[in-house]
Amino acid sequence: MKKRNLRKFNADTIFGTLSDKHPVMNRWTEKELKTILPKAVLLPFQVDKKHLKNVLTCMQLMDVMGLLVEGKHKKNIVKHLPMLDEIAKHAKTVDTIIRTKQSFKGINSQGLACLKWLEDSGIKKADHSNAIVVGKSTFFGPVIGALKAKEVKARHIKTSSGITVISKKRIPKIVVIGNLDTSSTKKLFLAIKNSCKKTLIIDLREASRGTKMGFQTPCLKLRDILNESLKISVKLLTKKG
Repeated sequence: MKKRNLRKFNADTIFGTLSDKHPVMNRWTEKELKTILPKAVLLPFQVDKKHLKNVLTCMQLMDVMGLLVEGKHKKNIVKHLPMLDEIAKHAKTVDTIIRTKQSFKGINSQGLACLKWLEDSGIKKADHSNAIVVGKSTFFGPVIGALKAKEVKARHIKTSSGITVISKKRIPKIVVIGNLDTSSTKKLFLAIKNSCKKTLIIDLREASRGTKMGFQTPCLKLRDILNESLKISVKLLTKKG
């Protein structure tokens, strides 16, 4: 495990950001960690894929208490972790690794952020809700993991013709939107607008345009997920045991 930008520090709790490239150090996260644990430090770790199997051993030797995981390693590290939370098992990706009394556990905090919103929106396992997932997105994994944790049945629609078919039927309880062309987006939002059902939208596009379509609906945006997931990660990293 390589440490980049090595500097002297006085810390009794070490955390890290793990990546296959130069890690992006989140200053907000570092500040929040120090607020809870004043002598905490967040270090960047760049690790080649072939060396990931040694990460947990290095964490033990260096007394690293937890990691934030970036890029391809979110998926690559999964097979090396002895424990995964429910969402991480479904998503097959992790963005946070915490140290437990027994070993290490991989967690998908982005999925947990989505799960929290679903619960706040009244989605319960007993509801037997269903969802459609439209388009493409690298964030589908965590979101679908959260849906499966709530036993929501999700169907993936990749084509514009599939959206046209959906628009002729009743819209499901939850609609997850990835990258879509303008025409498909208009068809989808028109169908939601004309539906008599209260639809929950999870919009994973960088620029959400739902509120510009002339109607309001409960909507979880990508930025909401990312912001909430960082808060969740900080809580997980600083929780002992």
